[in-house]
Amino acid sequence: MNIYRLIILGMSFTAFLWGTSFYLIKDLLEKISYQVLTFNRFFIATVVLGAWWITIGKREKIAKQDRGRLIVGGLLGGAFYYILSGRATALLPVVDLSIVSGMQPVLMMLIECLIIGTLFTERESISIALSVIGSIFLIDTISTDQTLGVYILQVSATVVWAIYYFIQKPLVLKYRPTTIIFFQFLLNTLLFLPSVLMDETFLIPLDWSLTMKLLYLGIGGSAIAYTLNSFALRKLSPTGISLFLNAGPIINIALVWIEGKRVIGGNQIFGTVLIIVGVILILREWKNKYKISQ
Repeated sequence: MNIYRLIILGMSFTAFLWGTSFYLIKDLLEKISYQVLTFNRFFIATVVLGAWWITIGKREKIAKQDRGRLIVGGLLGGAFYYILSGRATALLPVVDLSIVSGMQPVLMMLIECLIIGTLFTERESISIALSVIGSIFLIDTISTDQTLGVYILQVSATVVWAIYYFIQKPLVLKYRPTTIIFFQFLLNTLLFLPSVLMDETFLIPLDWSLTMKLLYLGIGGSAIAYTLNSFALRKLSPTGISLFLNAGPIINIALVWIEGKRVIGGNQIFGTVLIIVGVILILREWKNKYKISQ
């Protein structure tokens, strides 16, 4: 199978993992603190990727000249992102969270154009516009019971995530994604450890449901999703990759609708169509650009 077909399948799966993760996080925060939840995600992912690094990864080392970038990328995509989004995650509705994150393609495009000098084709630009407009239509109104500062926190987290992509790009071109993500998660696990040891929810008994949700977030939403995302970054632009993540709001709305907490209306249907059309357009562009049909 063509490598780009595999990447597209991988990013589609990543969008599903991260889309469902938002939903599970809101549920888990009713029982444990955000710090404890995040630490468990990092710890579980570190154990899984560490086992991979020791066995299949052949204990690949990071060169000294790249360790600074590795640390900065790990802090941006880990501690900084989660600290900024933690407060917003606790207060904002799950759909609002993913809608704000859906603004990533615009931020990516601005960074690529203004800083890196990337030129986008007309079809790529239209795809990005449709995806972002579609994500806005997925929600009728932004929650009015939350302060503007909460939204600013989540927007800031999204900006940090966009910068993280560009920090990671040179690393994924030189090392295995599993190696990079393992060391970065290990760093964040150690950083969060002191604060969770003083957290009263750190030692609460874990029932079956809580354990399975944490395993899902640690293995699926962290180890697998971050690795697939980094693998895609080897071949595709950060802006193109971010388009796939706009499937997250669609997944969140579907889950909330299934639970009976939300009614799907014309805006949501229209927004979903726009996002799907945007993804189809970018895939057609990539079909010619990367010869995906081969």
